[in-house]
Amino acid sequence: MIEQTKKQKYIGMIKAVKSDASMAESAIKFIESYDGNNTDDFEALVANVITTLLEFEDAKIRAEGYDKLMEIRGDFQKQMNVLKSGYRDIEAGKLPTAPPVSANL
Repeated sequence: MIEQTKKQKYIGMIKAVKSDASMAESAIKFIESYDGNNTDDFEALVANVITTLLEFEDAKIRAEGYDKLMEIRGDFQKQMNVLKSGYRDIEAGKLPTAPPVSANL
């Protein structure tokens, strides 16, 4: 049987990940209720759960970064389109009526 102090240590490690995944709460409930004798498999399971939670949190961070990058890319593309439009006007012989300002970009 797994000692209660070890269980609390594993639960503390899972909580330290600070994951909002429902899997974390399920894993904690499982650890608290586990009363088996197979400590090797139990510890391997806990290690895999913690690794999965860490990878999940890492994937969320990367996804948020990617979304922000796509947002910035969209803004950059809009600015480039404004610049291209101004260049095409100048190339067509139309002079701008006012100097370019950053508010137009």
